[in-house]
Amino acid sequence: MKNRRATIHSIARLIVDVSEKWSGSELKQTLETIGEWLYRNGLGRHLPMIHAEVEKLILEKNGKVRVEVSSARSLGEASKKILAPLLAQLLGKEVVPQYKEQPNVVGGVRAQTDTHLIRASVADALGQLVS
Repeated sequence: MKNRRATIHSIARLIVDVSEKWSGSELKQTLETIGEWLYRNGLGRHLPMIHAEVEKLILEKNGKVRVEVSSARSLGEASKKILAPLLAQLLGKEVVPQYKEQPNVVGGVRAQTDTHLIRASVADALGQLVS
């Protein structure tokens, strides 16, 4: 598992580096070659993870972080406008939130990055009292 993550990260880093150096048909040809190599070496099934890692690296390079924000029900625009700056302040980076509904997050939100988990819900607070 650790080797697969390292491989995915290395391939994603290569793609980001290539896309910074080349453009147009040269970039297209290089990315096609990388894609063909991935399929020939049995790594084609990892393309969704490689794509996600490429996006993460680009965000990091621009001082941003993707945050998955879960709540029991869909958050309104007013709540989103309040929440995004609070998360940015907590994480020290501009955030790119992805909102999703998760019924077990009762009375609040749960925000997660690759390295942080912010639990701010009644369900999480009750869970801490029980344990």
